[in-house]
Amino acid sequence: MFASLPLAYAIASGPVVGLKEWPVWRRAFTLSVMGNLGYFGCLIAGIQLTGAPIAALIIGALPVTLPIAASLTEPNAKAQISLRRLILPSLLMLSGLVAVHIGEHGTKSMSLVGLSYRIGIGFIVAALLSWTWYGVANARALAARPDISAATWSSLQGIALLPVVMLILAYAIWSSGGHEPWGRFAGVSLMLGIVPSWLAMWCWNRASQLLPPTLAGQLIVFETVSALIYAYAWQMSWPPLLVVVGAMLLLSGVLLGTYRLSR
Repeated sequence: MFASLPLAYAIASGPVVGLKEWPVWRRAFTLSVMGNLGYFGCLIAGIQLTGAPIAALIIGALPVTLPIAASLTEPNAKAQISLRRLILPSLLMLSGLVAVHIGEHGTKSMSLVGLSYRIGIGFIVAALLSWTWYGVANARALAARPDISAATWSSLQGIALLPVVMLILAYAIWSSGGHEPWGRFAGVSLMLGIVPSWLAMWCWNRASQLLPPTLAGQLIVFETVSALIYAYAWQMSWPPLLVVVGAMLLLSGVLLGTYRLSR
């Protein structure tokens, strides 16, 4: 899944986890299945059925679900205070998500947009829940092993998932009869494995080491805004006014949440 260059960097930047440390490898495998295979699998299926903008809309709830999940799973009073401080920022972000939805689909209800659309929504919600769990669990795993660097932890998750990915790839090649352009597919996969996957995971792991999950979850709103920009750039069209307003509400919510948590 990940290339040898990130792996070499991980080995040089931190202690190597031995093969006998089964709890670490088991945790890395579980996190990688949920945060990579499960998340991206559900997200891709959802995008195919609903389109990229609506997928960005639902995944955009991560700045709300991640801090709330992190606060609710921490029983101390400090976490509960942080949760109360997130009420107004969360309302701003939810208002932004509603504005984006209306800008994309008007006032059309879920029952009027077709079965495939609703199935796609279900896939994207599953992706949202998968990454919400991953964000909190991954931060706890990093806190439990401060001797493992963010680069090493990113590579461990990729290596742990590699056998599953190879099995899926072998089945895909077998089922297609070898007629697909697998050379091009391998090149694209290599590029995606280095930049969006490993590098993005390293950035997230490093942020999880430096910031509490409530604050890191708020900052992930920039993924939503970036996804919307990319989706409309790919479609070569300008977003509706309500979509722009929704993006501004999302950014306002995360800035307010960051300010309140830093206080």
